Amino acid sequence: MMFLKILQILKDEGIKGFYQRIRIRFLYIIKPRITKSAYGVKLNSNWGDATFNLCLSGTYGYFFSDFLKNISKPYNFIDIGANQGIYSLIAAKNRNFKKIYSFEPVNDNYKLLKNNIKLNNINNIKSKKLAISHKNAVSYISFNKKHSGSSSLETKKKQSQKLIKINTINYTNLKKIIDFKKKLIVKIDVEGHESVVIDQLIKSNLLKSIEYIYVEIDFKINKIGKIKNKIKKYNFIEVYRSKTINYHSDFLFKKR
Repeated sequence: MMFLKILQILKDEGIKGFYQRIRIRFLYIIKPRITKSAYGVKLNSNWGDATFNLCLSGTYGYFFSDFLKNISKPYNFIDIGANQGIYSLIAAKNRNFKKIYSFEPVNDNYKLLKNNIKLNNINNIKSKKLAISHKNAVSYISFNKKHSGSSSLETKKKQSQKLIKINTINYTNLKKIIDFKKKLIVKIDVEGHESVVIDQLIKSNLLKSIEYIYVEIDFKINKIGKIKNKIKKYNFIEVYRSKTINYHSDFLFKKR
């Protein structure tokens, strides 16, 4: 039975995936304070958090991390819903990213983001303890310490979650923060709030400078056709779509 399970893992995830599983089991036994993620950047450990575990194991896959690593022209990067900073850190290791803007509104996540930036000796990330939403205001977001990446402005409080206060900004303040001079790549991971974020990007006029949008879409809340139609007007086309897991898929859109 165990042998068959190992064969299935090797078939589905390859030797790299099998190695990561063994590595994580070992790390969970010794629980070091600092670990190296599957994506090559160091992280302050956050044992017990599913999102940290996904970064550690490489469960997010390697499409977007490889995409960021292989960028060969100057860009600025906007990481909306940065959490502990895995994609901001990956981008920062590529010298072609001149400025990185990391938006993370949840205080616990934001502290880890700041500490991870320091841990990796990075100086080109501009972190903001903010969410992008309809208005400049104080709002409430759901938060589950055991799965920090599930924080959402869209979902009501569940038994495993608590509601915490955060600060939100809309397009009026967003365009004051971002440097429009260089071409932009944007990542959006906001657990159902993606349509709202895209609206604010449009209103801020940022889409004129954006060349790529990588977005996780929650199909329970947003229809992919509606989001495609929003950005199609600005000459964006879909160039990648991941498998659908728990009503979520990742998409990469490129400007023609």
